[in-house]
Order: sequence, then C-alpha cells, then structure tokens
Amino acid sequence: MHSSTNSHETVIMTGEAENLSQIAQQNPNKPHTRATREYKYITLKEALKNLADKGPNHLNKGLFLAKNDPDAQKLIDSIQKEIKRYVSDDCSIENARLRGRKDKSFTVWVSLKEDKGELQTDKLFSSDVFKNSTPKITSVTFVSQEDIRLVRLSQNDKGVRLYEVINQSCRIKFDWKVGDKDFSITVDISSDGKVTYSSPSEGLNYADLEKNTAVKIRTGYSKDKDMTLKELISKDPRQQASGETLTINPETTVTSVKPPEQHLASGENQAPASQSR
Repeated sequence: MHSSTNSHETVIMTGEAENLSQIAQQNPNKPHTRATREYKYITLKEALKNLADKGPNHLNKGLFLAKNDPDAQKLIDSIQKEIKRYVSDDCSIENARLRGRKDKSFTVWVSLKEDKGELQTDKLFSSDVFKNSTPKITSVTFVSQEDIRLVRLSQNDKGVRLYEVINQSCRIKFDWKVGDKDFSITVDISSDGKVTYSSPSEGLNYADLEKNTAVKIRTGYSKDKDMTLKELISKDPRQQASGETLTINPETTVTSVKPPEQHLASGENQAPASQSR
C-alpha cells in the first residue's frame, strides 16, 4: 500500500554545517570523518551475489561499490546523471558513490560543492532509474568533503519519504494536494531540532498538515522518533498546538503571529532558522 498523498518536496542544502569537529569529539566511537571511517569496497558482481544470501544481515552493509570495477562505475554514472536531472542549475555534484545499507539496498553518497544545492526528492525517487535500479537504491545521503553525513533522504516501499537532518541545517519546501486543494509550507530545520516555518499557504491549518502522510522527519542521531509534518511544525516556538487550534507560545515575544483561527501564521517578519550563505 502506497501513500495516497500527492506530495512534492524540495530539499535546499544551505551549506551551513554544524560544528563538525565537536561532533566527532562527542561521538568518539562513530566513524564521522575520512580519518576515522573504515572503507571497504566490493565489485557490482559480488554485491549482487550477496543480495541472494538468505541471512537476516545485509552482506553489503557498509561496503562501497568499487569505482575501478567497470560495471559498478557504469551504474554509479547512471545514478549521478539521474540526480543531476533533479538538482538546481547552480548545484555542482563533486562526487557520488554507492554504499550498502542494512535493508539489502544501497544509498547514494553525494558530495556537493560548498555543501549547497537543491534537490526535488519525490521526483528523483519516482524516476525509472531509481525505481528499477539493481541493486535497489532507497536513499540519498549528502556528505561533506570529509565524509561526514549531513542530510539523508530515503523512501520506503510504501512511498513514504524520510528526511533525516543529521549534521547540517537545511530547508525543505513541502507541497501537497488533497482532493482539489493545494497546500505548501517551507521549513528551516537544524540537526539539534530547531524549527522555523515560513510561507504557508493561505488558511493552512494543522488538519491540513495531518493529511500529508507521505513524509516523516528526523533530527540529529535520534533513531526512535520520526515526526510527521504536523509534529515538525509544532516545534516552531511561535506556535503550540491544542487539537486543531494554533496558539502563540506565551514564553516567546514574537508579535508577528496572527491571532489563532485554526490557521498557521504567515511566518512573515520572522527570521528563518538558517540562511543560505
């Protein structure tokens, strides 16, 4: 069963990474950089053979397809070419690799120039190249030049896309349609969970947010909490939800929020959580 929501998302990488050296110090057992990560490579033929293994563990997990293997390089080139179709014109892909995931699929590791760019996520995952790829491609992981994971985008078999904001702030524009109504909202998200929304469609309310069942969002290294779009917007300090009514958080001094009428404030005059540089 696939998500019934007609939803489109654009991820905007702002180039504003968190304190990466501090992240490495706080997570000494995690291979966060090129200096600490273990690199192992496998040919495409070997990777496909591993997929036939009936064991619960994915034998390709953590392994990169070797670029000196002509078949692997051909696959990587086709994937990178497809990604370029759905990024902004000013976005420059410096490197793309395929790395095994635990669910018997692969993720595309993508390095962007200055860690900046825009990607139309839903269109990429619905493309023929991604849908028909062997081995299966289920995610795109944006990484820094030091191979630190920044943001990961994935889609499950039900068509639900998960946005994981790990070590870099990003902006996501959500567009969705329910019946004959179009909705949209833009959200700035940091890896520590700070959220600021802007540009909501006129009259947008929490009931409308709930109808977007095609997306989930996760921040930082949390593995136990995937937020709905409604839950994400509720984290904006200007708002607190009570049923379907939006109210101003009394602990804030924001004065630009309109009186609650079950509608989202326009977000005007409120600085976003992160700005492109």
